Amino acid sequence: MLYGIGDGLIRSRKLVSRAAKKTKADDSLSFSRHLTAAAQADGKRKGERTRDRLKAAAVVLLETVGYRELRVTDINEHAGVSNALFYVYFKNKQEITQEVLGEFLNVLGKPQQADRPPHANAAESIYYGNLDYSRSVVANPGLMRCLIQFGDEIPEFGRMWNDWNDNWVERACRALIRHEKPALGSEAELRLAVSGLGLMVDGLLRKIFVENSAGLSTAAGTLERDPETLALFLTKLWYRSIYCRELEWMPAAGEEPEPVRTQVRPHRGMTAETLRTPG
Repeated sequence: MLYGIGDGLIRSRKLVSRAAKKTKADDSLSFSRHLTAAAQADGKRKGERTRDRLKAAAVVLLETVGYRELRVTDINEHAGVSNALFYVYFKNKQEITQEVLGEFLNVLGKPQQADRPPHANAAESIYYGNLDYSRSVVANPGLMRCLIQFGDEIPEFGRMWNDWNDNWVERACRALIRHEKPALGSEAELRLAVSGLGLMVDGLLRKIFVENSAGLSTAAGTLERDPETLALFLTKLWYRSIYCRELEWMPAAGEEPEPVRTQVRPHRGMTAETLRTPG
């Protein structure tokens, strides 16, 4: 398969995840498409445009071949720039990967519908959180794999990702308490439960959409081809664990409009603070 930005073309050394073929991903949530569009936008200075093209090329390749097989020469060829020019903007593949994955973390799991009304109850809050995250994983399976690879190999990024997850747990706990008192005995138990449920969702989505586990794909059946049904299934598990009763709430049919395009914020030097978002 050929991928290109500007005049640069490169033949990917691996096929895109088979999960992306089995499940119809929402292209509007593809992070590589967002950066590619940003790199081609008018009105930018030459240096800024070149830097954005390099970042867009890196994300496309991270999505298709992963961090471990990523090469600077491939990024340059894909972006249509000389090998020497890359080092004007980035020290090495680690630096450009850290920057683009930091930007990806900043948008991962954010609400995808700007005009979605405030959640009316805990079930609705859990459901739309699961739905938005599931859609993001389906649209970016290669980048989800890269988060694991890069976090394992680069301790600094691993700490940043842990901070991101810790912050998510805190916000999720606040939202659950705000809507309805959990059946768990203490806030410490709630935090442990939310952390465990988050790990469950991460692991399940990774096995189905990133690693394409044959056994889980068979068990999931139609769930893996329908983010809304999958999100409802996950919400039932959450609700039983947090409130110790069956879920009675159901999303209204056809009430959810198409997700909006992600707004990618510039990322200059990743710190733990830049990855934190308000609750």
